[in-house]
Amino acid sequence: MLRTVPELAYAFGLPGLVARASQDDLDESTALAATLMTLGSCVREGLDSPEKLALRQLKPRSMTRIGVHLEYEQISPHVVEVPEGEDFDGTMVRIRHAVRAARAS
Repeated sequence: MLRTVPELAYAFGLPGLVARASQDDLDESTALAATLMTLGSCVREGLDSPEKLALRQLKPRSMTRIGVHLEYEQISPHVVEVPEGEDFDGTMVRIRHAVRAARAS
């Protein structure tokens, strides 16, 4: 399992790498979807969405994978709907706002 997960993460990350490499051919304003760009990282971290990966990056690295899932359950009512074609920076902003809103309530 320790060897398989990194290999799977690499394989799932390839579409994002290919898309990023071919983005030079695209308009600069075309954002690659966060789901495509973070798939490999989500597999490596054991997470099932870009939102949870963003939460993981906003929290201390000592937070466990299970802790991320539990924390996301608490903030999920405050997470706004994903805009079409949102990049990962946008996902980070949405999750940061959700964390602040959850603290305030």
